[in-house]
Amino acid sequence: MAIDLTPESMANNFAVLAAQIASKAEEIKTLDREFTILSHDYKRSYGIAFLAAEYGETKHSNDVKRLMAEQATSDKDLDLSKVECNLRAVKEEMKVLRDRLEIGRSMSAIMRMEWSGQ
Repeated sequence: MAIDLTPESMANNFAVLAAQIASKAEEIKTLDREFTILSHDYKRSYGIAFLAAEYGETKHSNDVKRLMAEQATSDKDLDLSKVECNLRAVKEEMKVLRDRLEIGRSMSAIMRMEWSGQ
């Protein structure tokens, strides 16, 4: 596989990388906001479920109340975990893009040396 190392192709690659990084940054921002909202909603729902177990007809131990609250909020916990997983994946994609950018910068420096005849 031949790599095109002309100044124009390298500039185009940097422009594409910059656009991809900007897009991932927006995606991270959106997922982080969603994660924060879902986290707050989960914690609130868990607290309500825990207190409902405490003030129900039968008094329960803290372990039983915790398990009842976990069961009552398991769907919200799953939704939160899905968003957290997506957020981690997009952050990893951002790291890969930044690594590609650093590789491109290194290649660019080498090519500039070659083009200048050093």
